[in-house]
Amino acid sequence: LTCKKGGKFTGRTCATGCKIQSHTLKFWSQNATIWSQSVALHYLMVLRTLPTAVVRLCSCFKMFLIIISYPTCCIETLNVHILLRMFSPPDGPKRPSVSVSPSAEIVEGSSVTLTCSSDANPAANYTWYKGNQTLLQGSERRYNFSSVSSEDRGNYYCKSENQYGQINSSSLFIDVQYGPKLPSVSVSPSAEIVEGSSVTLTCSSDANPAANYTWYKENEDSPKASGQIFTITDFRAEHSGNYYCEAQNRRGCQNSTLHLTVVAGKSGKSFLFWGPLLELLPPRPETG
Repeated sequence: LTCKKGGKFTGRTCATGCKIQSHTLKFWSQNATIWSQSVALHYLMVLRTLPTAVVRLCSCFKMFLIIISYPTCCIETLNVHILLRMFSPPDGPKRPSVSVSPSAEIVEGSSVTLTCSSDANPAANYTWYKGNQTLLQGSERRYNFSSVSSEDRGNYYCKSENQYGQINSSSLFIDVQYGPKLPSVSVSPSAEIVEGSSVTLTCSSDANPAANYTWYKENEDSPKASGQIFTITDFRAEHSGNYYCEAQNRRGCQNSTLHLTVVAGKSGKSFLFWGPLLELLPPRPETG
């Protein structure tokens, strides 16, 4: 705080050497007057509480130029620079906003921080939710994942609360990307299948983004099929063997193995048996 023309700075007040009948006090922000009022002071100028209208227009810790003109005083103009800390009246929280860091793609195993921001006086307490599940309560407005997993994928929101009210944020979807989990393989029909019948193999894997599927047969270089479903329309003995389903996305790759074999039955018909084991058991000898 500086004074010109004989004024003396004494802490937060500015004393002048002449008797002041009246003056006009103006607050300026971005080249526009935001408050102006004539007040009568005597010898000592003291900055007091600003009107509510000014409080609402001003942000905390902004620099203002206060111009004070004295029409009947021996000094002409007093220029004052002061750092004002504005205090808004008590109020309930405004609607919170939720942000996520990093804002780019979130990959399983990485560190992720959710931040809840809400303007409130006094300061708000926060509650974090995933769906209907409460995750965290208290003054901490951040929720951290030290190593995010695929199970953390979902909708999150926060609640801001003080003694004057409470309000929820809108929901934010956290999309966690991860490589394929171990695929599961099924055979249809699931009962015994007579040789010459149609056989359908299906491969499924949990992955984000969705996996691409490729089918291979052991000891063959070329893929047998692409896609989740692989159909053999006329299953014969030569189709027996180990089949691999490979699930792949840009985050990883996994595969599962299925063994198919044809076994001769009592009636002379051949039947298809299948299972996840790689070891082949010799057919049991027929009796009777």
